[in-house]
Amino acid sequence: SSNLMDTILFRAHAEQKKQGYPQKLISSRKSQDIRSDTYVSQSLIYEQPNIKWRIIVVMPTRKSTSDSITREHPVFGVLCIIATLGFLMCFGQFIVYFRNRKNKEVMMSDWRFTSAFILGCSFLNLSSFFLLGASTNTACMTRMWTFHSFFVITLAPLLVKVWRMLVMVGGAQKLQRIKISHTKAVAYTLPLILVQVIILIVFSIADAPKQDKYIEIVGGS
Repeated sequence: SSNLMDTILFRAHAEQKKQGYPQKLISSRKSQDIRSDTYVSQSLIYEQPNIKWRIIVVMPTRKSTSDSITREHPVFGVLCIIATLGFLMCFGQFIVYFRNRKNKEVMMSDWRFTSAFILGCSFLNLSSFFLLGASTNTACMTRMWTFHSFFVITLAPLLVKVWRMLVMVGGAQKLQRIKISHTKAVAYTLPLILVQVIILIVFSIADAPKQDKYIEIVGGS
């Protein structure tokens, strides 16, 4: 039907039927667009001799804008600017550091793992863009995976680098020559990443982040 109210009632009835006509309030949207107007409905049974009607009451409601960062949100532009500047600064530093990797000072700082750390910081800044947009099931899952994955990929090389320097300095103090190759050091970063991946998989299966709907009645209306 071209009538707007018919569409709203149809969608409210479809959502009520889908959830088995519960006693609680059920939310529905005017269209498939997640940004469209939202309505709440409740079903009641009206019975008389030889008559049994199901009455569905539909009311418009306001959506909270604090649970997601959309284009209309005041933080949207600020987050985009900070994430972009953070990425450009870190990626620019990575390029300069990598180009000077043959300098003695840079070589002494273990440029391979330091470069990996700076590059990881670049992508960690980019993960902020996944916070933008509506909080759908896919978005919630993506946010969990991107931030935590980039976080451990960024810190793993730094932790292994510090550990290798500590071991080598400790060996020199004991007049022992300890050699840890780059290949072996890279291998030590893999368990940290693997543990994080296992944790993410467990949470994705056992308690996956998803979109939730909360309906709050203010002032008894």
